[in-house]
Amino acid sequence: MQQCYHSDIKIACAAGLLPPPARRSIPRSTRARWRSQDFGKLIQLPGVGGANQRLETIKEALARPELYRIIRALLAANRILRQALYSFKGAKQRLARARARIVSRAQRLCGSVRALYLRSLGITSQQIRHWQRHIEACKSSIYGLCRIRNPLQLARSEEQAIVRYAHNPAFKCWPLISIYFQMLEDGALYCGKSAFYRHCRALGLSRVFRSFRRKSPIGIRAESPGQILHADVTRLFLSDHRMVHVHVLMDNFSRCILAAVASFSASATLWRSILEGVLDRHAAILASPVDLIVDDGSENKGELAELTDSAPDRVRRLVAQKDITFSNSMAEAIHRMLKGQYIQGRVFTTLAGLQEAIDDAVKDYNSRCHGSLHGTRPLQAFHGEIPDRGRFSARIVAARALRIEENQKFDCRACKTQVISAHTAALQE
Repeated sequence: MQQCYHSDIKIACAAGLLPPPARRSIPRSTRARWRSQDFGKLIQLPGVGGANQRLETIKEALARPELYRIIRALLAANRILRQALYSFKGAKQRLARARARIVSRAQRLCGSVRALYLRSLGITSQQIRHWQRHIEACKSSIYGLCRIRNPLQLARSEEQAIVRYAHNPAFKCWPLISIYFQMLEDGALYCGKSAFYRHCRALGLSRVFRSFRRKSPIGIRAESPGQILHADVTRLFLSDHRMVHVHVLMDNFSRCILAAVASFSASATLWRSILEGVLDRHAAILASPVDLIVDDGSENKGELAELTDSAPDRVRRLVAQKDITFSNSMAEAIHRMLKGQYIQGRVFTTLAGLQEAIDDAVKDYNSRCHGSLHGTRPLQAFHGEIPDRGRFSARIVAARALRIEENQKFDCRACKTQVISAHTAALQE
């Protein structure tokens, strides 16, 4: 099939204006024919010069570098506007890219050529300088925003504090929400949770823990500590593939783990011993009777059922999804937390070694800030401290004013260089 070419391509080839890749894609005989062709015979529009006249205009532009730069600037402006105006999908991003291209082209021009370029776009020099300040990234900020002109962003010292806490070995098993409330308690940072998470993402400080199952919906909730207890058993394996049953007993309101015992067997006898110990140690806190939510496993019957039946004024056993409509999801969430944040990736050869690791995990978990308790630690909430959502609100508001003052005093050398460059460009105009 014969290849057809646009007349502008023929004229450009005859004038020697085609770039080498495009010129090589055209047969040599075709290029030779175009060089000897009379383009004056092409169809003309009324009021528009002929092809030969256009060819002479192109040659004259090439001979005059100033005129050639003006034409290139106008063509670039036309191309940018067409791409911005006729591409509606992702319009905001496209307009931002078009603005960056306009600024980039304006920076390469000067004098009358720059003025003509901006006039053709209907843009003032002040607007170009304003765009330039927002497009050029400030190296002092993780977002590329000047701290002096955007003083509400976290200060450099606060960003360094986030990095320091996130890399602290003592918090390696803590989720970000616990680290956030720990920083609030220590006075190292005062900001909202969303700002903290946003800066963690920008700094690459995400926490990735293994998830064993999808998140369950909100279950039963107590109104005070010691009102509802959860008991459940999970399974782990030693290095020699022996199965270990971990018995966990926790409080619903405070999320505090009251007992975690590892054994080679899951038995009602062990459960009874654990429950009696918890009831005796925390008799002043636990309600009378306290609701004990268990599942329908065999380890939750036998002697455990005898204990609850013999002392109904102390403890009442409720089977999840049988005696109540709720599941035992809170205890299952504790199992996922212990496995994903503390046990995952570790190898244990003995039952004693595993029990020691579980005791350390329970101690660390009970003493860390809990997001559902608005920063209160589970052990504190179990002993009567009431979670307060707004206990850091006043400090966050006060830190906002201090942050603005610190950012405005920041010595941003990159921004000063931008201001000097903009002032020099204004003088050249």
